[in-house]
Amino acid sequence: MRPSLAVLSVASLSWCAGCNIENGVSGLADSLLDPEPSTIQGPGRRIAQGSYSDLELDASLSVGARLLALRHDREESELAIIPFEGGDACHVGPATRFMRLASQVDVHLTPIVGYLGERTNGQGTLHFVDFDCREVMDPIDQVGLPQVLYPRGNATGLLTLSGSGMVYFIDVTKPEVRVVAENVHSGRVGNSHLWLIEEGTLLARNDSFDVEVRYGTSVVEFGLFSGLYAPGVTDAAYIEDGKLFLAAGTSGEPEELAQDACAITDIGHAGAFAFYSPCASRRLAIAYRSDLVGLDAGVLVAHLSEQALDPRQIDLFWGDGQGAALFLVGEDASADSGELVFQGFDSKAGTASEAVSLGEQAHIDAGGVVFLDYDAGVGELSQVLVENDDSGRPEFKALEKLAHGVAQLPGVTVSSSVGVLGNFDADDETGDLLLFSNDLDVEPKRLARRVPVQRHARDGTRQRSAFVADFENETGTAYVLDGKEPVPLGNHVLPNSLQFVDLPESIAYLVTSGARERALTLYLLEPRLEVTLNTRVNEFHSLPWPSPGMLYSVDQGSSSGIWFARAK
Repeated sequence: MRPSLAVLSVASLSWCAGCNIENGVSGLADSLLDPEPSTIQGPGRRIAQGSYSDLELDASLSVGARLLALRHDREESELAIIPFEGGDACHVGPATRFMRLASQVDVHLTPIVGYLGERTNGQGTLHFVDFDCREVMDPIDQVGLPQVLYPRGNATGLLTLSGSGMVYFIDVTKPEVRVVAENVHSGRVGNSHLWLIEEGTLLARNDSFDVEVRYGTSVVEFGLFSGLYAPGVTDAAYIEDGKLFLAAGTSGEPEELAQDACAITDIGHAGAFAFYSPCASRRLAIAYRSDLVGLDAGVLVAHLSEQALDPRQIDLFWGDGQGAALFLVGEDASADSGELVFQGFDSKAGTASEAVSLGEQAHIDAGGVVFLDYDAGVGELSQVLVENDDSGRPEFKALEKLAHGVAQLPGVTVSSSVGVLGNFDADDETGDLLLFSNDLDVEPKRLARRVPVQRHARDGTRQRSAFVADFENETGTAYVLDGKEPVPLGNHVLPNSLQFVDLPESIAYLVTSGARERALTLYLLEPRLEVTLNTRVNEFHSLPWPSPGMLYSVDQGSSSGIWFARAK
């Protein structure tokens, strides 16, 4: 089994304010203090000729702005590094993926870009080059792209784990690559430590990678949770010799919580996590902070029903000395739907009541959203009503169906302003976009018809969204939802192509109709006007700097290349 450094994820990039290039180099070229642009004209300036994808802007205060992209019109795919304001590009390869490195830490640093050559199972040889495509550090074999900045809150580099169990730290401030751990099975980054299973021992390493604590000698899995014992402390739950232990940070003595345990799972509920115990019968167990039920007894464990499905499909309810769980059970452990059950437990006695079956073929989505008759991603959107009785015990009251044939919750929650895709027809793969109020007893309002499953564009600043409806033959009408009424924009728009643009204030999308194939179009919101920049566009991005406008690539024809249309 290939080692995994489980928290080396893109989400970790938010740890560093320096990751935002715009904040660091807003004065690199044109000042954003100029009068706010209100229009744009295509096609703009061609920055480079050829066929490109994966456009990304990188920058260094000492060198300037560069476009990074994969180029595909040569013998093999290459990384292209192109001066944004003009000049000769450099190429290096073969390259299949890349990422900016130094600018994620500080734009004052010498620029460093990492790229992977040929990959097997997502891993390959990682190379490091500057903006002139010169190697600046020795390459690393058998790794993926580094995704975690470290140390947390004051990063100087990034971590990555090789398929042979080596943890590398890529220090972009020096620059240098060094091995910080070997024989690693898996790892995670906590609030202030790097946690690794090394040769069966769970270790916590500090910012200097020195070991501060060791737990166990035959650890096979672990999870990190915050505040189970004390606020702000990262607690480590781990399995050793089949037993589940929980340690409070780097100073607590491990407490045995269960025997015959496995599958430690973060269920998205503060102060609680799930696991199986016993493992063979997949009996669901919940470890939780006792103060959630009004007690002062440390961390408690509730053992519930057997044959539990994915522990992440769960919702929890807390009372006075009592708790309850809503989850799924079934014979097929890999099934994404099963029997929906509600089961209470007594925290003081440590016993569970008999599970109550609420429905078959159910699915629980993020946030505890329940679907019944769930099949191929579509089900009856339902609401489970639970109330605490006079003794403080959570009790099931009712199961209410809210909408038929729901295929998507674009805004995650039922009452989101983005709506709910219901009445879904599997034959034409469209449905109605419904808007619920906060009072779910009120009939939802139908906003649009013939809406496909898609990514809805969001403008969080102005609380509005954009989507495609009236879908037929791969395209439809673009709508903006600003308030409670959708407003139609352009026709023949490709779903999943909509994007809000700040400068000029507009909505960008791709139009395909007749001779216009993948035409990059901006609908200017003031005045209400469509502007077409170019056709056969395969990728586009809104840029606030070095100059506001649209960066896009054309992958076919005489106009192939990377273009920039400046807002005016």
